[in-house]
Amino acid sequence: MKVKRYIGNTNQEVMQKIKEELGPEAVIVSNRKLRKKGIKGLFQKPVVEVVAAIDDAAYTDKSSLDTRDIKRLENIEYQMQYMGSMLKSLINGAEGAEVDKKYITYYQNMLDNEVDKDVAKSVIKRAEELYNRDKIGIYESVYNSILYFIGRPKPINVYPGQQKIVLFVGPTGVGKTTTIAKLAAILSIEQHKNVGLVTTDTYRIGAVDQLNLYGEILGIKVEVVCSPNDILQALRNNRDKDVVLIDTAGRGLNDSKHQQELKETIGTAKVDEIHLVISGNVSYKNCLDTIDSYSFLPSYKLIFTKLDDMTRYGIILNCCFTAGQPLSYITTGQNVPDDIQLAYPEEIAKHLLERP
Repeated sequence: MKVKRYIGNTNQEVMQKIKEELGPEAVIVSNRKLRKKGIKGLFQKPVVEVVAAIDDAAYTDKSSLDTRDIKRLENIEYQMQYMGSMLKSLINGAEGAEVDKKYITYYQNMLDNEVDKDVAKSVIKRAEELYNRDKIGIYESVYNSILYFIGRPKPINVYPGQQKIVLFVGPTGVGKTTTIAKLAAILSIEQHKNVGLVTTDTYRIGAVDQLNLYGEILGIKVEVVCSPNDILQALRNNRDKDVVLIDTAGRGLNDSKHQQELKETIGTAKVDEIHLVISGNVSYKNCLDTIDSYSFLPSYKLIFTKLDDMTRYGIILNCCFTAGQPLSYITTGQNVPDDIQLAYPEEIAKHLLERP
């Protein structure tokens, strides 16, 4: 008898998993709802746990058949990917002719991962310099070149005896508020910092309520600011905090009034650092437009959200190359505070040099 535990968001989801793996002969042993332990569980809905069992003989027959089918499908998929790669290489022959042939595989992989051609050429150019200067391998030279253009991540660092004021900006719908909630949870729970939350986003319906909900769970009062002139009072109310996170409204890219409001907020609040939040699932042109519209900022760090909706990471390298600003974090889902991490350039570089 084979017994296996399955977890999912709904009964239907779990039963589908059981049917696909064990088949219709499976017997349900137990079914219950679970909630994650600790503070993280407060932010999430309970999951469904089902324990199922099946006779060994029935499972072995099904497993053997599934394995043969999977291998056959994987072989077909590999052949199609190979043919597609060869076709792309022929189509991009003129472009590839400008790249030394020993780099052509990694150049093509970058293009397939949606790295802009000019950016990819710049990566290869620096890789050649590293290869000739440091006498390292071909892969290592391209890998280190990507690391150079992405740079090291710059997280929010809070030092004893100093209050840090952090402002978050970006277009509507990129996930600023959820990202702030994740960082607030990490700073308060994991790093034991006294965190303040301020929002100037009184334009979007439900924005204040959303941040208030997260604040209530974390035990943090949210200060609502209706105009840049009110920011000082909000900061006075948070003068005992180690770090204050300020949420802002997302407005149109060419909204001059919004730009002026941000400038006033930055100056009045004496902001220590700014994070520009960009959705990873938009086009490169959209990212360029976003970077251009926030070019008035003195300096900032880049946060990329919604990476769970994308399989190719070229947009990150493209934007780092164009903006010339460091990364801070990436987010990979809506779960607070789990789905956020430092933007490690090593992981990004590895993705970009692999065939998608």
